[in-house]
Amino acid sequence: TGSGKSVTAYSVMGLLESAGKPVCGQIIYDGIDIIKASENTMQDIRGREISMIFQNPRAALNPIRPVGYQIEDVLKQHQLATRQTAKLKAVELLRQVKIFEPELRYKSYPFELSGGMCQRVMIAIALACRPRLLIADEPTTGLDTTTQKATMDFVKERALKRNRAVIVISHDLGMVSNYCNRLVVMENGKIVETASVNDLLACPKHEYSKKLIAASPKQNSCLENLTISPENLKPPSAINGILDSFNPFEHSIIADNCGTPTPAIILVVQILPGPIPTFIASAPADTRTFTALAVATFPTIKSIS
Repeated sequence: TGSGKSVTAYSVMGLLESAGKPVCGQIIYDGIDIIKASENTMQDIRGREISMIFQNPRAALNPIRPVGYQIEDVLKQHQLATRQTAKLKAVELLRQVKIFEPELRYKSYPFELSGGMCQRVMIAIALACRPRLLIADEPTTGLDTTTQKATMDFVKERALKRNRAVIVISHDLGMVSNYCNRLVVMENGKIVETASVNDLLACPKHEYSKKLIAASPKQNSCLENLTISPENLKPPSAINGILDSFNPFEHSIIADNCGTPTPAIILVVQILPGPIPTFIASAPADTRTFTALAVATFPTIKSIS
């Protein structure tokens, strides 16, 4: 997390926010330097040549526009359908990604669909123009195991059928080993190792690659057997003592190049008296992740602010 995977993908798509700007180097696609390309050129490339499945489909989809219309928008933008044929093609794309009753779902809004269905809609939009390069940013995030496999099987099937390239951004080494040919490991915004999936997983060369593999769950393994980075990090032995023993600087997962731990989440916790235990916590890191963790750990939580 935080190594620069998604930022790299946004750079390829020319979608970096104003605060981020490539200052050196090149991104060459089909003879075009994307960094120097005009916005008009990038509008032609996005969708038709390079497309992306975004990590959070609900955030990427327009919440006030039916999903079928959003597929039509892509087709019309690249002149792949007329007003008369766009609906038929959009429905067909929904059918191809295994959306049940696509004619009805065509007029559904994103909030009316499950997370898995929103992800399938995103895939339909990404594949609408048959791009030569598909970037899938955490395409299985938030999906159950069965839906994850169905999603990746579909992406792989389409890529093989049309001889297209796919870049998969993921933390899941197990999924990567099943669907990818080559593996690129990033740390602190830099590529530290690249090799075929089989070679890298069997014999990693870089120390960071070794730690990633060692920290991944194996079949029939338990949490106590996982390698933690840094090595001196000790997880709390019991949930009851988590608040007393927690030190954000000691319980950091990220370390800089000098080995100095950097706090991943900083907490301020206040337990309020009353018949129902309540605590208020602040987490200036990933608030959504912390909220999910807190609710799972303390089922009696009443409020978080």
